[in-house]
Amino acid sequence: MAVAGRETELPGVHIAVARAASKGFDANQFMVNIGLALKVLSKGKKGTDSVSVVNFNALPETYRPQPIRLTNILVPVGIVVAGLLLVCLAYLGVMAHRKADDNSLLRSQVASAESIVTEREAKVAELTTQLEQVEASIPPVQDRANTLETTFTSLTANRQQLDGVLADIVGHLPSSMSLSMIDCQTASVTVTGTARM
Repeated sequence: MAVAGRETELPGVHIAVARAASKGFDANQFMVNIGLALKVLSKGKKGTDSVSVVNFNALPETYRPQPIRLTNILVPVGIVVAGLLLVCLAYLGVMAHRKADDNSLLRSQVASAESIVTEREAKVAELTTQLEQVEASIPPVQDRANTLETTFTSLTANRQQLDGVLADIVGHLPSSMSLSMIDCQTASVTVTGTARM
């Protein structure tokens, strides 16, 4: 039997309406409303026996509609929220796993880069040692270069002076004489030669 919009397995009997209903009108569907209307009407009329004084709203507990329980609302919502949390946790787990894979890949690349850096640092240290050796050998070579430069300047000046002296000697040499040797010292020049007569 259907009571208050719900199907129940409890037995029920339709109550006959005390008043006649029009043709095609099923009064059983509106029993509670009719009972309330008759109750209001009976309060206004005294001494009428044709009106029922039964309160049709006072149904037994089993026939009353059950109130909506909070658990009926919270359980589905809780299940949905728990499902969303599980999906979020799964997503975060996948992302953490990907980040761990990326980190391991980067660690391997860092290890290879560190080995390259170590090799290059060893080469830099070797080149620094060679550079220090070369820098240490520069002053003696510079001193020798300065000495050679000074000697070259002195020889150039002496040659110019000797060229001047030889030009004077050859210019004053008579045509009957020939030179065989010239010995040039710092302060003197010795000329050896033969003369024809």
